[in-house]
Amino acid sequence: MKLKVQVLLGVAVVFVLALGANLNNYVNAEDQGATGATSEDTGLSVSPSIDKLGYLEPGETYTREITLVNSGDETRTFRVLTSSFWVEDEKYEVKWGVSESQYGKIASWTDIDPIKVHEVKAGEQYVFKYRISVPKNQAGGAQRLMVTINMGVTGGEKFINTETHINTLVFANIEGDVHSGAEIVSQNIEGFSFTPSINTISTLKNTGDVDLDVTYKVAVSNFFGGDEVYTTGEEKVLMTESARSFEQKWGDAPMLGIFRVKQEITLMGETHEFNGVTIICPLWLILAVVLIIVAIVVYLMYKQSARKRRARD
Repeated sequence: MKLKVQVLLGVAVVFVLALGANLNNYVNAEDQGATGATSEDTGLSVSPSIDKLGYLEPGETYTREITLVNSGDETRTFRVLTSSFWVEDEKYEVKWGVSESQYGKIASWTDIDPIKVHEVKAGEQYVFKYRISVPKNQAGGAQRLMVTINMGVTGGEKFINTETHINTLVFANIEGDVHSGAEIVSQNIEGFSFTPSINTISTLKNTGDVDLDVTYKVAVSNFFGGDEVYTTGEEKVLMTESARSFEQKWGDAPMLGIFRVKQEITLMGETHEFNGVTIICPLWLILAVVLIIVAIVVYLMYKQSARKRRARD
């Protein structure tokens, strides 16, 4: 019987180690699948990709410029178009086109010629300017514009669009009778993780009529000792009539550990701080502990049963 118990313990250990290896391989494959996809490299880039104009005065005209860099090996032709844009969910998936929203009127105030064809040679850059003329009677509030560089080819006198395009998102607020407001709808620091990662997420909602800048920071430190091991931050726009989820993930955390996590959300000049603790422990290790405990219990039960038999004899 003692030999059987030892065999049981050995089988449990081998099973746990094999399970742990399989689980680790599965997680790595998932990570590679999530990050391995890349878009086709066109050799084109635009600056700025996001242009924050701040507050604009009604009746005034503002000149902006966008730089297109062609680091490819061939000359590219393009047109410049303008449109409204909006988001459809908390992840801020951008949609664009014609919109009747009061926040998209700026597209009609912009003097970009959508017919004119521009050309940028290989290894060079092209800078073009455009003007925004704000009407004198324009009410205060947010305005948003998408400037699209639409690549194409020329065939005779015709310009044929291709699927390649690069966008610049333009954010502006018009001075006037405006209201700024926002709220933190939800906030979460992951308390337990089976994989070597720490995740945080917060959802914010804009309750006013102007777009707001939000700064989101995360700092991770060792639970014992307090040494900071990871920090990151980003600044995003929180658009009117929308809620936005801010997510941060530390994907290179150790396989096992206890960490203090601090979230800082700066909104409308006020910083909100949230603190939590995340425990990282792989599932295979938990199963190992459970199986070892079960094996020990079985062994102790066997020992007790053996003593009783000897006592009766």
